[in-house]
Amino acid sequence: EASDDVLSAWRKAYDHIASLFIETEKKLSAEVRDQPGGWEGFRKFTIVDRVEEADANSMTTDSDDELDETETKSVFTLEPVDGNKTLPAHKFGQYVCIRYQMGDVTTHRNYTLQSITDNKLVIAVKHMDEAPTSKYMLENWKLGFGVETSPPVGTFLLLESLAV
Repeated sequence: EASDDVLSAWRKAYDHIASLFIETEKKLSAEVRDQPGGWEGFRKFTIVDRVEEADANSMTTDSDDELDETETKSVFTLEPVDGNKTLPAHKFGQYVCIRYQMGDVTTHRNYTLQSITDNKLVIAVKHMDEAPTSKYMLENWKLGFGVETSPPVGTFLLLESLAV
């Protein structure tokens, strides 16, 4: 069993580390909010387009080097509904957190941002039957469906010199 002195030292260390994380999160949130087109928290969007595509990243080959299987994905285009059409600049590798109603439950998932085109967010959802949230999205997300999204974030970015 730990002594009161050890527990006190651990508590001080924990509080110090927690305060560092809290301050870092505040700074990152302010950077995202204060960039041109940025915002804080969640913002309402509506689905304005949906396209079914082959997922080029999922193509496999058989032993004869012929394409064997290709998964499909649904590409959703989301437009802000608040009248402010300005969105931040897109950086390859960023993601957004999508929050929406799934029946009586509010759920959220992170999706890699495919692009920001004409001041609209573009995300893709792979057709994966075993994932209940993806299945719900594919069955219920129609034109006009409302979602909320976080601003684009993420630091696992493709160097612009490598971008195609």
